[in-house]
Amino acid sequence: MGHGRDGTMVRGLSWGLVALLAALPTVAEAQTTRVVEVPPEISSPDQERLTGKRKDLRGRIDVLNSGIDALNSRCGSVAASDHALRRECMATQGALTARQNTLENEVALFRIEVIEATRRGLATCESEVAAAQKIINEARRDLTRYLGSQSATDIEAWANLPLDARAEARSAAVDAVLSMALDALSLQDKVARGVTDHEITQVREVVRDYGPLFDRIQPGLSRQLTLLGTDAEFFEAVGQVKTRVGIVNNMISDKSDQEKALTGVAQLLGIFVKNPTAKMLLTDINIWTPILYTGLAAYHADARVRQLEELTELDLRAVSSLSSLTVRQVDRRTELNSRCERTLAALSRFATA
Repeated sequence: MGHGRDGTMVRGLSWGLVALLAALPTVAEAQTTRVVEVPPEISSPDQERLTGKRKDLRGRIDVLNSGIDALNSRCGSVAASDHALRRECMATQGALTARQNTLENEVALFRIEVIEATRRGLATCESEVAAAQKIINEARRDLTRYLGSQSATDIEAWANLPLDARAEARSAAVDAVLSMALDALSLQDKVARGVTDHEITQVREVVRDYGPLFDRIQPGLSRQLTLLGTDAEFFEAVGQVKTRVGIVNNMISDKSDQEKALTGVAQLLGIFVKNPTAKMLLTDINIWTPILYTGLAAYHADARVRQLEELTELDLRAVSSLSSLTVRQVDRRTELNSRCERTLAALSRFATA
C-alpha cells in the first residue's frame, strides 16, 4: 500500500474495511502524502525552520499511520450484526480521514514553502556571486593602477588554478624570488660583516620552526646555520640549502615539505635583506605568490619585482592587500557558483517530481 520506511507516506486501510465502509471517504487514497526533503543548499534560518517543520509533519504522519494500523486491526472484519463496533469503526475512519486530509493540505503547502525558500536561496546566491565579482572588478581596477592590467589578470589566473596546481605555482614563485634575492645579496657588501646577536636570535627562531626539514636536506644543517660568524658565510649556507631543496627529491619528495623548506629559506634571507621590497617579498612569500605568477619563469618574476621596486612601502602594502582580496573573492565566487548550480538543480527536481 506504499508506506515509506521513513514515515513520510500515509498507509491505506485494509481492503476488507474499505469494502465494509465503501460509502465513506476512504484513507486508502492516501498514497501520495510524502513530505519533500529540504535541500541542504537552503541557508539559515530557513534551513532550521523548514527542517523542524518537516520533522513535525513526519511525526504526525507516523501517529496517523499508527491509528490506521489500529483501525485496520480492529475493523478489518466486522460482523453485520455488530452495530456498535460498526458505528465505532465508521466514526474512527471519519476522524482519520479528516486528519489525513488536513495533513495532505499541510504537506502540499510545505512543498510550496520549500520551493519558495529554494528560489530565495538561488536569488541570494546569485546576488552574492555578483557582489564577489564586483569586489574582484574593483580590486582589478586598483591593481591595474599599481602594476598594469597584466598583473591583475595573472593574479586571477593563479586564483583560478586547482589547489594542486596552485601549490606547484607557489613553489616555482618562491624558488624564483629566492634565486633573485641570493644573486642580489651576493653583491650587497664587498666586505663581509659579522652577524649580530639579534640576527642570530632571529635565525634560531626560523631554525626552531624549520630545522627538521633543513636537517633532512643535510644532517646537522640547522645547527650549522646558528654557528655562522659572518653574513657571507650565512648567504653561502642559505644558498646551498635552496639549491639542495630543489635537487634532492629523494630527501624531500613531498611538495608541501619542499615548499615549507623554501619558505624557511626565504625567512632566513629576510633577516638580512636591506631592500624593503625584497624584504616584504621574503617575509610572507605566500601573499606575493599570485603577483609573481606570470609564466612561472625567473625572468618574468624579475620583471614583476622591478615593477614593485618602483612603489612606496605604503603602495606595496596596498598591492599585497589587493592581491589577497582578489584570491579570497575568486575562491568565494567559485564556491558560490557551485552552490548556485546545486540550488538550481534542486529546483529542477521539484519541477519534475
